[in-house]
Amino acid sequence: MAPINVPQPRCWPGKIGIATTEKQQPTERNREMMTQEDFFDKQAQKAGTRNQQSSTNETNVGRREFVKTVGAGAIALGSGLGAGLGANRTFAQEASSSTYKPVTSNYMQVHKDLVIIDGTTNLRGLDKDVKYLDWYKEGRATAVVMTISAANMVAASNVRHKDDTLDGLGFIHRLLQTRDDLLLVRSTSDIEKAKYSGKLALFLQFQNAAVVENNLDLVNMYKALGIHVMGMAYNQRNQFANGVTEPVDGGLSVFGVKLIERLNEAKIIVDVAHTGTKSGLETVWRSKSPVVLSHSNSRNYRPSPRNAPDELITAVAKSGGLVGAIMYPPFVAAKPFPTMDDYVGNIDYLVQLVGIDHVGISSDYTYQISMTPAEQKAGWKMYIDSGVWTKEAYPYDVLAYPQGIETPRTLFNLTDALLGRGYKKEDIAKLWGGNWLRVMKAVIG
Repeated sequence: MAPINVPQPRCWPGKIGIATTEKQQPTERNREMMTQEDFFDKQAQKAGTRNQQSSTNETNVGRREFVKTVGAGAIALGSGLGAGLGANRTFAQEASSSTYKPVTSNYMQVHKDLVIIDGTTNLRGLDKDVKYLDWYKEGRATAVVMTISAANMVAASNVRHKDDTLDGLGFIHRLLQTRDDLLLVRSTSDIEKAKYSGKLALFLQFQNAAVVENNLDLVNMYKALGIHVMGMAYNQRNQFANGVTEPVDGGLSVFGVKLIERLNEAKIIVDVAHTGTKSGLETVWRSKSPVVLSHSNSRNYRPSPRNAPDELITAVAKSGGLVGAIMYPPFVAAKPFPTMDDYVGNIDYLVQLVGIDHVGISSDYTYQISMTPAEQKAGWKMYIDSGVWTKEAYPYDVLAYPQGIETPRTLFNLTDALLGRGYKKEDIAKLWGGNWLRVMKAVIG
């Protein structure tokens, strides 16, 4: 499908505002962002050589071992190992120092009224630091679709998928037993309970079906432990499907077809966010339930091998599913420090492509939000050297999430930006949670 020509920002009659893809003249806000990018460039240069000696030992270690290598204090939010950063300040905290200026006066009240669902976040990638859950509560989140395992890095560190995955599930269930402000989602009504009780609902996800290994009965065990979303593959080909960064666009295996049947039977949402195009389209065709791109943007709007082509996005929408617009910088814009406008532009394009009823919000917050530039470089090197990431899809070793939503503490700024772009409250309600609730109800009940 040819790219859609997106006009200058304006409100269509009866519809929402649309983002521009054309280069604009510098505004005051653009100048502020240029200053911010210059700042980060300088910080990255100062800190870039800090971990050179230690990084050579990080290639084949797991996430927790890596964190120990580069300094557990960074993940504990506050050690600040990057040269040039303020004392006890992480990279994301420096990023959020750049002032985001709200453009509406009622955004906080609107945000409080809504069911706020982040369609993908990664507590495993954040090395199980529970403070991130507190950050979500500060950002007024109702529920998070939380990744427990993506499996590939486990394979790179010679740890059985199942063992590492059960470790993550055990941690979550212990957390739920010791914190009464959290709630495990068993049915969609639990998210509604979380909204009215002030708790944070956890909706558990696997990004890679490799955790099923060669035993489909594990699908049912994972379901009993709270897993409600499962990705067919994560970038690389597994026993079921092709990954999105594989050089050959292959389809499903016979075992992959059987997996989809079991996922449908177990009432688990099938996800093709990291799945290759052919495997993704075959998954949509095979599944009897709605399929999601839990965290992705359009490859036609933002060219990246990790983003999904419009053909797959449209097929997912026709299945009754949705695409969760991802905040991860290289999938938002061709720069490591995207603006809020850059991110909302991706949302605008998806809404224009498939309609307001088939788009959600998915941050994909991961380890970068709490690391200094040097630590980010070491983490990026580990993923690149393992083969899980490619430089074409993940080009930036130092980055920050879009301005104003660098961390989940300020999710309400996105509500402000959407209001400012011309979205109505009822449409923002669909983007932030209503569409996820619809798909969840259709699949898990």
